[in-house]
Amino acid sequence: MGATDPGVSGPAQRDGALPVLDTVSADQVRALAGAWFADHGILAAVRPGCVQTHDGRQYGLWNLAVACSRDAARRTDWGAVVDGHFSRLLGAAAQEVTELSDAEFGSALRLRLVGDAVLRSVPDPGAFCYAPSWAPGIRAVLVLDLPGRLVALPEAQLAARGAMTELVAVGRRNTWALVDTENLIVQPVEHGGRWFRCMIGDTAFTSSLALMLPDLVARIEPGAAVDRGIIFSVPYRHQLNYRVVEGAASVLDALTLIPRFTLKGYHDSPSPLSPLTFLWLDGAVTAVSEVDDVHVTVVPGPVLETYVAVGG
Repeated sequence: MGATDPGVSGPAQRDGALPVLDTVSADQVRALAGAWFADHGILAAVRPGCVQTHDGRQYGLWNLAVACSRDAARRTDWGAVVDGHFSRLLGAAAQEVTELSDAEFGSALRLRLVGDAVLRSVPDPGAFCYAPSWAPGIRAVLVLDLPGRLVALPEAQLAARGAMTELVAVGRRNTWALVDTENLIVQPVEHGGRWFRCMIGDTAFTSSLALMLPDLVARIEPGAAVDRGIIFSVPYRHQLNYRVVEGAASVLDALTLIPRFTLKGYHDSPSPLSPLTFLWLDGAVTAVSEVDDVHVTVVPGPVLETYVAVGG
């Protein structure tokens, strides 16, 4: 009595670089990734969060880990998942970044929201120090949108192309231009008489349109006043949720529905970005929720608490 049952194991420890998996599972994914490159005659080093080939290219393991985590019970199939993942990435015909003309580089440049966890998993996180924190846990990174792949650009590659402020401006304009060229669907999500707006798009930059949130809202809701703020979330690459703050009812609707809807989307998507819900106000972005693996807590903060109190 009182002795620990040797047949019962404790909770699995999350992997430091790929926290969607436990350490044993993450090591298995890394081993399969290394074997894939070796089998295809590609010299590569497997690091905690990515595979780096001899020519300096890096292939992050985050999306692969997420794909494997969604079917953790069928580990015998992970080899096929790994094969499909890297075959798509390396099979794409993409020019070397250094071979692009300035015009080609500029037309492919976009500004994209990236989670801190992804940047921490690369071999040299310091290479992305230029990317400012845009929201808690999210940074805005310059990428090249090339046929078949996206290339996140470290500072060294950007320095040879011009001033950082100019490059960020070009990337921002190119991302915003997707509003006119991509299939973006906006529809209300309703439950129990409450609602918010959800935008879903085919482009992997859908969530990154939050960088221009006031302009986006003006496009969707002409004449909407955003001076009291916008409650929003970006759970994964292809989704953006929001509700303009108009009064107590709008705040209660947003804080009641968006945080849980966001957490589910974050966990269910193969391209997660953030499980948090945010408030945009006068250009500043703050978190209005906190999460653990399965639970979400709303933390309105002083700006929204006034509305919540009125609504209560």
